Amino acid sequence: MTFAARLQFALSQLDQAPNTTGKGMRLQKVMELVISAAPGFTLVDRNKLDMPKSAEIDLWISHDRRPVIPFIDPLVPIECKNENGKASASQIRDFAGKIQATGGSDGLLVARKGLSGEGLESAHNAIHGFLNNGIRILVLTGNDLSKMRKPSDFAPLLKERYVELRLNRTYVTL
Repeated sequence: MTFAARLQFALSQLDQAPNTTGKGMRLQKVMELVISAAPGFTLVDRNKLDMPKSAEIDLWISHDRRPVIPFIDPLVPIECKNENGKASASQIRDFAGKIQATGGSDGLLVARKGLSGEGLESAHNAIHGFLNNGIRILVLTGNDLSKMRKPSDFAPLLKERYVELRLNRTYVTL
């Protein structure tokens, strides 16, 4: 089975879990599929709790610093949100806190439905605020992932989102 077929099948199964934890794990498995196949990326750990066991990172990845990979940090956390609604400002704040607590400045949020709202309490505003404070949260959606045809599409997709974030200081296409 081709990468595109495996990815499309995995994406088609995102709603087939009995609860929110299971749904989140399904999106996490999609990202594991992408990361394990994408050139220049390595899956380092999954479902990692911090020392006080108060915060969990879904996935940790490393990369080989290719020019097309927009992360400065050599180790990047990934948060997967496979929910019925869009990711909220509070979820952005929680993820940014995890990035900061681990000494990083980069993170990847995979929010299946995108980002919520408009105005000061929107996820877009939270992304903007953290960018102003040196925390870059790249966001990919389920729609973004569904457009991938080969593993090498991943790094250019990240770069495209990075350019959008830096030029607009938020996301205009989400």
